[in-house]
Amino acid sequence: MMDLNDAQKGLMSDADRKQFGKAAMTGAEAQRRFANGEENKLHKVVRSYLDIYGIYYECEPFGRRAAVKAGRPDFRLCYKGRFIGIELKTVAGVVSKEQVDTMDQIRAGGGIAAVCYSLRDVIDLLRRC
Repeated sequence: MMDLNDAQKGLMSDADRKQFGKAAMTGAEAQRRFANGEENKLHKVVRSYLDIYGIYYECEPFGRRAAVKAGRPDFRLCYKGRFIGIELKTVAGVVSKEQVDTMDQIRAGGGIAAVCYSLRDVIDLLRRC
């Protein structure tokens, strides 16, 4: 059975997962998987947009962030002489404390940092620069 800690996180216990198989997941796990897929799509769209307009940026391949410093924005770019850090989130996404701290440091250094939920948000941010 699921212990309270796993239940609070919306995770399935190892015993239940063995019983139902690898593909089994809780509703919370299914929502996270969907949100990750949506965020991955958003990353691809933003990369394409920046490539089309020749805007210099850096980002790690989506899902390969284990070796990246916690809180680092998804996209770091230079646009019109400004450093911009962009954290992409889906509507269900939550900005971590490390991400907030990093964005505060970027702003304190004279850069721009923002959380964007769509390509439209990214475009609007760049237009304001």
